[in-house]
Amino acid sequence: MASNSKRLIDPIAREAKRLGYVARSALKLVQLDEKFRLLRNKRSVLDLGCAPGAWIQVVHERTRRQGGTCARVLGIDLKEIDRGTLAGLRHVDAARASTMTLDATEARASDLGVETFDAVLSDMMVNTRGLASVDAAASLELAECAVDLAVVRDGGVLAARGDLVVKILEGSGSVEELAKHCKPHFDKVNWFKPNATRSESREIYLVARGRKLLE
Repeated sequence: MASNSKRLIDPIAREAKRLGYVARSALKLVQLDEKFRLLRNKRSVLDLGCAPGAWIQVVHERTRRQGGTCARVLGIDLKEIDRGTLAGLRHVDAARASTMTLDATEARASDLGVETFDAVLSDMMVNTRGLASVDAAASLELAECAVDLAVVRDGGVLAARGDLVVKILEGSGSVEELAKHCKPHFDKVNWFKPNATRSESREIYLVARGRKLLE
């Protein structure tokens, strides 16, 4: 009952539901996009940790609004997405897979016909244990997997000049380590905590802009 009551008084969850999104996390991406214009001129997007589909909804909505043609979106998650959530969304595909083992070839093998993605978005998070240092270390490992898929494994799936967003838990040097992992590959690396994030949460997003193609 307590958790239900919390959801009822959560203004972010209420607003997300009013706008037709399947989860409050949609408004985090909305705020990220408004801050950094991440989805501007994007024709293909890879969404890691996509269930229940809220970020796919935002990408579809905002890229269509900007140019009339929505981006091609591939969602990856260990969980199945309710197909009803994706109903009516064009150029969208979703697959059950682990980012820990997914390689670039598999990501390119979807029905979308996309070789590289203009943006890679990761809202993935580990199952937390309530131990700050342990949770931060586990989230760093998962975040680094997202970075490696984007820019390292088999040359990476992120296009030149493309953008990367990765969620991580702050603590035990995780932020500094992830930034160090990303900086050689991008023109700019920023950090952002959307207002839609719960105040007590240690979640923060790395926003890496302009992928460099290293020789």
